[in-house]
Amino acid sequence: MHAGLNLKRHIRGNLHFDFHLREYPALYLSHTTRNLAISLIGIFIPIYIFTLAGKPLLHSSEIISNLIWTASYVLVKDVSMLILMPWMTKEIFEKLHFKKSIFLGNLSLAASIAVLTMASSNPYFILVSGAIAAISGILYWTPYHLLFIRKASSQDGHYGRNFALRIMLTHGAQALGPVIGGFVIMMLGFNYLFIIGTILIIFSSTPILFSIHEHRHNSHPAWKVFMKYFKSKSHRFDSISIGAESLEDSLYSIFWPVLLLLVASDLSA
Repeated sequence: MHAGLNLKRHIRGNLHFDFHLREYPALYLSHTTRNLAISLIGIFIPIYIFTLAGKPLLHSSEIISNLIWTASYVLVKDVSMLILMPWMTKEIFEKLHFKKSIFLGNLSLAASIAVLTMASSNPYFILVSGAIAAISGILYWTPYHLLFIRKASSQDGHYGRNFALRIMLTHGAQALGPVIGGFVIMMLGFNYLFIIGTILIIFSSTPILFSIHEHRHNSHPAWKVFMKYFKSKSHRFDSISIGAESLEDSLYSIFWPVLLLLVASDLSA
C-alpha cells in the first residue's frame, strides 16, 4: 500500500515538473514578445500624436496645443482605467478567466493602435484609442501577474530566480524595441511600425492560450478590496507612493519622448 502511494506521488511529481517545463517558456515568450511590441511603438505614440497634422488648436502656442493633445491621450487612458477597473476585474474572475482575458487584452491593445492610426483623418480618435488602451491594460495585467505568481511559485523555492529571468527578458526587449522602432520609422514610416507592433501583440497571446493550464477562480469583489485598501490607515503611505509613481510614469511617457523630438529637431536645424 505504501509502495503504491509512493509511486502515485512520484508520478504526480514528474507530471508537475513536466507541466511546468512547458508553461515557463510560454509565460516568458508571451510577455517578452508583448513587451518588445510595446517598446517598438510605445515611445513613438506621444511623438506621433504631437506631430500629427490637422489637430484643432487648443492653445495659441502650437507646441502647447500639441502637448495638450498628447497629454489628453494619457489622461483618458488613466482615468478610464481607474473608473473601469473595479467592475472589469470582477468580470475577469467570474466570467472571462485569465487566459481569455489576456487574449482579449492583447486584441484590444491592437485595436487601440489601429484606432490611433485613424486619428490622421479625425484627431478625436486619439481619445478613443486612449480609452481602448485602458481596457487592454485591465484585461492583461492582473491576469498575467496572477498566472505568473501561481506558475512560477515552485516547490523548490525558485520564484525569485524565475521572476528575475522574467525581468531580464522584459528589460532586454524594452531596450531593443525603440532602436528597431526608430529604424522602421526612418525606412518605412509610422504606419508600418504600428502594423508590425500589432502583429507581434496578437502573436504574443498564442503561447499562453495553448500551453497554460488554468484552474477555476473564486468570485473576487474587486470594489470592496480596493475600498478596503484605500481606506486602510496602515496602507495610506503605500497608496500615496503608488499613486505618485503612477503620476511620474504618466508624465514621463508624455514629456520625455516630446523632449527628445524637440532636441533632435533643434540639432538638425
